[in-house]
Formats: sequence, structure tokens, C-alpha cells
Amino acid sequence: LLAEAAQAQGIGVIVTGHTADDQAETVLMRAARNDGRELAGRGLAGMAPATLYDWRIWIARPLLGARRAALRAFLQREHVGWAEDPTNIDTNFERPRIRAVLGEDRSGQRFAEAIGLAGRAAGDREELGRRAAALIGEFASRPARGLIRLDLGLAEADDTQAAVYALRVLLAVTGGTALLPDQARSEALFEQMRAGRLCATLSRAVVDIRRNGIFLRRESRDLPRSAPVAGTLLWDGRRRITPHIEAGAITLDDSPGAWLIAPLGAAAAAKTPIAGDGAPPSLVRAALAAEPALWRGGECRGFAGDVAAAAAIAVSPAAAPFARFLPCFDLVLAQAVAELIGAPPVPACPLAATVPVDHGAKA
Repeated sequence: LLAEAAQAQGIGVIVTGHTADDQAETVLMRAARNDGRELAGRGLAGMAPATLYDWRIWIARPLLGARRAALRAFLQREHVGWAEDPTNIDTNFERPRIRAVLGEDRSGQRFAEAIGLAGRAAGDREELGRRAAALIGEFASRPARGLIRLDLGLAEADDTQAAVYALRVLLAVTGGTALLPDQARSEALFEQMRAGRLCATLSRAVVDIRRNGIFLRRESRDLPRSAPVAGTLLWDGRRRITPHIEAGAITLDDSPGAWLIAPLGAAAAAKTPIAGDGAPPSLVRAALAAEPALWRGGECRGFAGDVAAAAAIAVSPAAAPFARFLPCFDLVLAQAVAELIGAPPVPACPLAATVPVDHGAKA
């Protein structure tokens, strides 16, 4: 809703008033739920100074370095009022309970510990992302639509932590999932990759090891059903589809003449000319079968975005798991993924990647 309101006014950045106190509360809440399985403390980094929503609008938090009391004192001096949300003191909710605990700590030790944890976790997350991005740039390629090839050297990389992280991100990208696959299962899969040939699935992605590489493609199960092209959508978490209705090239209804979008399917993929850049033809066709295609009158007319009669439909790859929410902690990694799959570049971030916290801020 915020993004829609901002876009209607031609605004590209939304600014929130989250403070260092909000950050400390967030980190303590996540720490209480952390089970230790997630390397680099992704969640323990807390709120990012800026987050890209839907690959189009930045949510910026420029006050993460300021204390709540200092912000309120400033507003009072400037004679600016504010609204208090009654749920802020409702202890039926987790955050007010954490806020009360922090308020009882007069020494500020728990606050300082939480902010310190967030800073370290954010630094670890950014560093691991840079290392994973470097491996993606070195070992990953896209030989065909919907198919990612990893050089076998990735399985032998010295930086195992970054290699597993890169694999997790690419599995999510291939499967179109918003969350990374489980850490333990990904580590087990990586060990199998090191051992040799296999074919396995994880996070809606098929991992197929051949002599000339490790290939990732979307599995054929649970693909979106056929539906009218009725507006902008994130199809299967992997493709952004935007119809330009004003062009008059498409009929947006459920009549027999309407354009429908659905997976290409194995039958149509078998008839599609392929150019797999050295990838096994069977894998290329399997990958193409899971790609969005345009159908009309029960006939497949070709890939969405390629059909001349429906040129008003634009299709672009989406860099899952960053397609909806991209924290600035992950900018370098997301840019590497976008370059790999041919997604639009990440819009420029309005803030620096980190915001310093003044632990001794006074009103």
C-alpha cells in the first residue's frame, strides 16, 4: 500500500522513522527465535538501512543511528507532535515486552549488546554475500532460458561456506522461492555434488550433475495454472509479467479469444528449436517446459514476451529471493544474480550500506 501510494505521487523513496531502539528490539526478538542453523546470522542483522521493495521502490531508514529519546526531544524542541500507537505498550505483543525489558536496563548494556550483535551480523552477511557473488561470477552461467550451469569447480572451491551460500541463493533463484533452502539440506546436497554425479531436487529446483557441469532448472511440479493476462504479476516467483493494456494488442478477459499465460509444457518444448550453448538438449527442453508461454484458443503461441501478436506483454527475469524484498545488506549478491539471469539492474540505493549508531546519544 505504501509503495502504491508513493508511486501514484511519483515518489521513489519511502522514509520511515525507525530508530536504534527499534533495531535493538528487533534483534533481541530474532535472537530469541534463532536456532543456530543459519550461518552469518542473516536475521540477526536486524532492519536494513534501506530495503528495495518489488525491485522498484526503496524503503529507507535514515534514523537507525538515533535513539528514540533523542528523536522525541528534537521534535519537542521543534514543536512537532506525533501519534502514539496504543499497541506500543500492549504487552500481549512481543515487541512491547522486549521494549519493557530494555527500559528496565538503566545501564544500557542490553541495548549496546543488541546493537553490537546487529552490526557484526550485518558485516558478516555483507562479507559472505560478496564472497558468494564472486563465486557466482566465476562459476555460474546461463546457457539457455530457465537453465543455470555451474562449473564443476564450484564444488571444489576452498571457500565452502560461500559456495554453499551461493548454491542456496541460486536454488532459490531457480525455484522462484522467497526463502533460501534449508542450511543443513543445502550442505548435504553440496557434499553430494562433491562426490560426483547425481540428480536431486531442493527448493523447487532440480540439480543435475553431468560431465560438463552442474545444471539447475525449475522442477515441473506445482507450476502456475493457466490464467488470463490480467495485470502485472510475479509469475512463479521467477518472471515479472507486465501487460501494457493501452497498446490494444491483448484481450484481458476469459473469453475464447483471450490471451492466457501458462507453462510451455513438455509437448510444446519438444517442438521448440533450442540453442543450449553446450548444455544437454534434454535439460534445455526440460527447463523451457517450465517457462511462461502465451496460449490462445487452446494453442501455444510461444514464450511470453516473444510473441509478435502480443508484443504489449513485457517479461523479465526476477531475482528471487530478492524480488520482493532486497535489504541493502545483500546488494552485491543481488546484483551478481541479476547479471547472471538477465534481470534489470538494481536501482541505485538512496543510503549508504551502513548507518553508524551513537550509543551515547542524548536528548
